[in-house]
Amino acid sequence: MALTTIPVELVTLDDGVTITVNDNSAALTLKSTDTDASIGPILDLSRDNSSAADGDVTGTIRFVSDDDANNQTTYVQLVSKIVDASNSTEDGSFHIESAVAGSTTQRMDVLAGETVFNEGSADLDFRVESDNLTHALFIQGSDGAIGIGTSTPTSY
Repeated sequence: MALTTIPVELVTLDDGVTITVNDNSAALTLKSTDTDASIGPILDLSRDNSSAADGDVTGTIRFVSDDDANNQTTYVQLVSKIVDASNSTEDGSFHIESAVAGSTTQRMDVLAGETVFNEGSADLDFRVESDNLTHALFIQGSDGAIGIGTSTPTSY
């Protein structure tokens, strides 16, 4: 298949676009040939409107696939939101969500003043590995017990 290069300034698409491949090759590649060390390729998800407000979703990246019954399922999604849209005091948040037992579960929230894991209080364990310990830090989701260097914590 011959490839055609079109300068990006000349392409305007007003509706959705689907790119299909029938193998394991990349469906989309962003390539920068800039030779400085500043920034590589940039992908902007831009919500451009005149009425931005606190709580607006600014972009979502979804990882979707069929389940074993051929239903389209979102397994993971990354969500960006406006926390404070006020000029000069803007705050944003970033959320990582994944499917757990068929429901979307918020796993991590990066907020203006803190990073929160498991905001929705799901029964999920939190584990940090070190070079030689699989449970260097462990928080047991079922009861909130905290362990250091153990997979069976008893401290609260």
